[in-house]
Amino acid sequence: MNYRDFGKRINKRRLELGLTEQEVVNKMTGVSIHKYVKWESGDTKEFLIEDIAQLKNGLDCSLDYLIAGCALPEVINNAIKSGINADDIQTIINIIKKYRGTK
Repeated sequence: MNYRDFGKRINKRRLELGLTEQEVVNKMTGVSIHKYVKWESGDTKEFLIEDIAQLKNGLDCSLDYLIAGCALPEVINNAIKSGINADDIQTIINIIKKYRGTK
């Protein structure tokens, strides 16, 4: 994952919502403003899957968007084109489904 691009996506979504960094943090559990600012600036590679789920809630967007900047079908197509194997793609899909609450 390109962390700078990830940070840009977070920043773009926050601005689309018209929220301050603190307002986004207030919508999340267990995330400090310091941690969030590092995510948005792309200055950290420290992410837990729980962090991504909290960002999803705080920014009211899909995991697909946070992880790849696009919808799941496009993520899969891009993964195939880049040579990611089927098992890795299935793992990514399972993680996204788990945090979407779908089976």
